[in-house]
Amino acid sequence: MAINIGDVVARTSYHCDVCFRVVKINPEEEKAELSGQDLRLYADAPFDDLVIITDEERAQYEMKTKKLEAESYRLFRQDYQKLKLKREYTATNGYRSGTTFFEMPGRVLHIDGDPHYLKKCLNIYEKLTVPVIGKYMREDQMAELVPRLVRQIRPDILVLTGHDAYMKNKGTEEDIKAYRFPPILSGR
Repeated sequence: MAINIGDVVARTSYHCDVCFRVVKINPEEEKAELSGQDLRLYADAPFDDLVIITDEERAQYEMKTKKLEAESYRLFRQDYQKLKLKREYTATNGYRSGTTFFEMPGRVLHIDGDPHYLKKCLNIYEKLTVPVIGKYMREDQMAELVPRLVRQIRPDILVLTGHDAYMKNKGTEEDIKAYRFPPILSGR
């Protein structure tokens, strides 16, 4: 079985619990670098630990994931409605004042180091009717470009998400060399 960049795979040593996309292949080490398909997770695995996920298996996994997401969304909306009613009650002094109450959500700037996850996040914002501007940016560019973008857009909320892995054996948490960034995402 040949593993190729872009294949959707799972690790047998973890009972195929998570689907990954192959983002890099190291033929001399017989290893593949992996990016979580539905979870923000980065890993590597030897070729002999990987199995390619069939379209049918992927469809089953997606159906199960969508059910979980739908239930989470339902519970989130339920909590949101309860909080909204409580805020309205408090803002109108127990509904006694003649004050009209309305809510205006803050505008979000979401910058992500993975275009796949950014798209998923933007879909959630849309479901929640949250105004958002989404930007993909490589992690190695964020320090330089984020401040400029914040000054330009002036969001109420800034969300920065990346995709890195900390490796204790490479250094302390303060040492940038102790982190591994996916080559396909960081431009390395």
